[in-house]
Amino acid sequence: ILRVFDNVHTLDEEELAAWRIEQQMGRTGRFGPGVFILADGTPLERRPKMQVADILRLPLTELVMHCAKNKIDPYTLEFSASETPKRQDLNDAVRQLVGYGFVEKTAIGTLEMTKDGLSIEGLSASYRGAGAYCEAVELNMLAEALPLIAMIEAGDIRHDNRERIGTYLNNRLYLQSDYLDRLQVIYHLMKIDYKDPSGRKLIHECEEMNANMKKCREFLKILSSLETFAQMPADFSFFRDLEKFKGNTFEFQKDAELQEKTSLFRRIILRAFSMDVF
Repeated sequence: ILRVFDNVHTLDEEELAAWRIEQQMGRTGRFGPGVFILADGTPLERRPKMQVADILRLPLTELVMHCAKNKIDPYTLEFSASETPKRQDLNDAVRQLVGYGFVEKTAIGTLEMTKDGLSIEGLSASYRGAGAYCEAVELNMLAEALPLIAMIEAGDIRHDNRERIGTYLNNRLYLQSDYLDRLQVIYHLMKIDYKDPSGRKLIHECEEMNANMKKCREFLKILSSLETFAQMPADFSFFRDLEKFKGNTFEFQKDAELQEKTSLFRRIILRAFSMDVF
């Protein structure tokens, strides 16, 4: 499947079902805006007749959350023979949500939503980001953690796989956390963007710091969504306070308040990635 979005071409190989070819017949292989099907020579009758049911190919966490909210035992649900999910997949979804603290098992073995599970309803974030959100609320530092949660959701802002990003060492500190290091870079780029609306200096700085400007823009969109949900603006004061050290790690380590704040940020990151074994 050839996908073309924002002048970026990607070519992915996947099994092409017969129903998909029949549905797009007469459209010159166009499946959607910017998406083109490049089919091989496999005869139509030898292709699978139907796509795999969503319940068999997608995580079952949403199903378990819905059941817990409505006090339904997910193990008693009945499906057609072709759509019955594997019990192990259901067990994994339950274990993951219990681990994140969004659902809990009652004394009689049923599931119900926790306070955290109810609080994230309507939050446009992965369960990883939602876990970080709940931990930040518990630590009473949500405003300061919103940029971190947005960074977790946006992913890596580097252009390539070089371990470090940027040459902005005079104002950066090694915080022993990739996410906090990248947020410090983001904070620096945001200030440049504000001072130079033309964007020319921002493009230059992104190149110098090996930062993906498109990813940085995505970060800002996610952050705006989180601010709307939380009904509060993000607080970048932690990264503003770092600048006074000008890269002096020794002086930074003597600041007890910032050291404590760094530890709290790490707790939020640990909550976000606590269930990554799944």
